Amino acid sequence: MYDFNEEYKNLFETPIEEIQEKPFFRADNFCGESWYGDLCIYTMLGVCSPQREDVPNLRKALKVLGYQTKAVNRPDGIFLVQDSFDLRKGITRPHRNKDRER
Repeated sequence: MYDFNEEYKNLFETPIEEIQEKPFFRADNFCGESWYGDLCIYTMLGVCSPQREDVPNLRKALKVLGYQTKAVNRPDGIFLVQDSFDLRKGITRPHRNKDRER
């Protein structure tokens, strides 16, 4: 039988390179986490500034939701941005995997 709690626990133990997108995994599955607000901000704006200790788990959660991210360390803090982010082009809305778009 499917055990969501076990899958949720395993998500954070898995290296980020091995995590695959899960189309039926919803953002509100993470609502009990301290970084849930940052997750919501990222899905709307394409950038967020989480606490340093939350970055690894937040990146894993975003990856399972279909967002490819990278952490950018700036003098005013750490930011999660799109993997394809280029400072010269500015910030655009976040993109999910293009394979799923029609």
